[in-house]
Amino acid sequence: MKTMENLEKKLSKLKKIGKEKVHRLNKLSQEYLDKNSDKSLDYAKKSFELAENIKDDKEKANSLSTIGNVYFHKSFYDKALDYNQRAIELYKIIGDKKGLCKSLDNIGVVYQKLSNYDNALHYLLESAQICEDIGDKKTIAISYISIGNTYYYLTNHKKALEYYQKSLKIMQSIVDKIGISKSLNNIGVIFK
Repeated sequence: MKTMENLEKKLSKLKKIGKEKVHRLNKLSQEYLDKNSDKSLDYAKKSFELAENIKDDKEKANSLSTIGNVYFHKSFYDKALDYNQRAIELYKIIGDKKGLCKSLDNIGVVYQKLSNYDNALHYLLESAQICEDIGDKKTIAISYISIGNTYYYLTNHKKALEYYQKSLKIMQSIVDKIGISKSLNNIGVIFK
């Protein structure tokens, strides 16, 4: 809660409509995502609107991705797919591979939720490949968890375990305690 209050305080002090304001609105949206999805959506839409006004394609793409995540949390999966697809198009245009990885992963997780595992794997594996190419360890580890989950839902536990273990190895190398915990938890589910 303190992070949100600090972000809102800093936002209120910003008079100029610029990149920093757009970025803070997007951050606020992400902070509210699990706490108040309506407020999160409002901040993300404001962020997108301002990003359009200042013609900042990176922040527009980030806002679209965040809006997609909000719709995912609200179980509006078609909208989640649409907004993340729009984000992907912008990320490709501006060459933001890290953003591209995250939105591809987001779409994979939406398809996973819809039990469309073939599409889920398509997007998740594409995300993983790009993350590997750019050396983004944290995002690749997250992608591996998502890929492992998809294989788990397909009851291919051997392949699921392989990806959970890959994720664990990376999470340990970057000392991400939450990531390590998630990876170990997923491995534990395989053996229960």
